Amino acid sequence: MSAQSGIKVSDNLTQAFTSFTRDSSLGALKVSITNESLEPSGTLPSDSIESLFADVQAWLEDKTPAYIFLRTSDTAFAFLTYVPDTAPVRQKMLYASTRTALLRDLAALDKISTSVFATTRGELSYKAYQSHLAAENADNTHGMSSKERELAQVKQAEAEGAQYGTGARRSNVVSSAGTGMPLSGEALGALDRLRNGRGTLIQLAIDLENETVELASEETIGSADDLKSAIDSTSPRYSFYAWPHTNPTTSQSTTSTIFIYTCPTSSKVKERMIYSSTRNFVVVNAEKEAGLVIVKKIEANELEDVGEKELMGEIYPKAEGEKKAFSRPRAPGRKRV
Repeated sequence: MSAQSGIKVSDNLTQAFTSFTRDSSLGALKVSITNESLEPSGTLPSDSIESLFADVQAWLEDKTPAYIFLRTSDTAFAFLTYVPDTAPVRQKMLYASTRTALLRDLAALDKISTSVFATTRGELSYKAYQSHLAAENADNTHGMSSKERELAQVKQAEAEGAQYGTGARRSNVVSSAGTGMPLSGEALGALDRLRNGRGTLIQLAIDLENETVELASEETIGSADDLKSAIDSTSPRYSFYAWPHTNPTTSQSTTSTIFIYTCPTSSKVKERMIYSSTRNFVVVNAEKEAGLVIVKKIEANELEDVGEKELMGEIYPKAEGEKKAFSRPRAPGRKRV
């Protein structure tokens, strides 16, 4: 079986995963990419969840990515993706682009209770895991569970697999989605956290020298009107905003993920060309790898075009042909003599 990045799930891993899920004495299974193949690379004995997370932190290496299946009950598991920022660029790209297909090829989706993407070992502490679960339960994106998000990712990956099947093996990929530059582990981690954010703004920028998409900033802003001052006004940016607002139709509070591509008129020609050709690839990977559900994509040259009023108009436009309320003609004024 071939993963989306071209990395294959080995027979050894298939057997190891089956044994792991059936053997309650095992608490964690590590998976690594070795010689273009997904291989089992160790297990931990079963223990309390808190102890397992401590053992996993000690198990991981500062510069080596890994996948971890961690037992949370007899039949449920947390899926941990660890892609440190200090890892080589190609390794970060491979691990980030292979995780969804790994779950699909192992038929593991129905066994995963939650997924965590981490760029540091500290993000895989038991305390961080509890915070992740609390945020997931408090503000679950569009009412979707982790399992439903993973299933949606797989469907999208299958639909687009032909286009991006070998994408992770190159520094640049040209397809109908544009030029592909790998998203750094830090960028993917921030986008993963955005799923459970309210008012969170993530800005990504292209590192032209290394040909990667990097995290430029991550912050929480008060309202959409703050986008004008928060988004960089001097350089192009790919911004993802978790917009908290009230749906004018249902009067219910909700959070929608908005993608905003800004390219100031003062940007260099080379920047404009590269950002323009890469933006669709960034959106596809944010949806596919981070599980984001983007409800609107906006392009703006000037930040004055972005704010609460503009987002309301984009997301909830007035129905076409909506009739205006009838206005009674004003009585003719008294003529002057």
